[in-house]
Amino acid sequence: MINSLICRIEYVSPAKFVNLRAVAHPCENVQMESRPEPDKVWLELLDNDTNWWAGNPVFRASYEHPALRALFPRPSHGTLRFYRTAWSWPDTPAHDLPLIACGGPPYQVISAGYERIIGLAATAEEAAELVVENLPSDLATP
Repeated sequence: MINSLICRIEYVSPAKFVNLRAVAHPCENVQMESRPEPDKVWLELLDNDTNWWAGNPVFRASYEHPALRALFPRPSHGTLRFYRTAWSWPDTPAHDLPLIACGGPPYQVISAGYERIIGLAATAEEAAELVVENLPSDLATP
């Protein structure tokens, strides 16, 4: 049992600018939300047909590669990024893995930190393979 205080945001004004107030409430039996598994995050992305990445072959090709399926995907600014841990704001994980610019073909595979273009790939499958070839040695095989 956990006795702690959590904050609830209450709407306190119908004015043009919304005023919010944090109110502390004692709670018991607070359950911490578990971290998602990479596969769950992948499936949510692949099932989403309303965002810019819907139908982009880079996502399906990356998911089909076991080494990339073991990582957490995150679409951002026209790219598909890969992370070792789940994304949770404001505790963003380190971005130390290659990414794919999804505007191809050809697809650019870019090193972490945009330091250099690793290479160009004619297909989404080749782009995924190029990412895997450039993963740190501890991640290359799931």
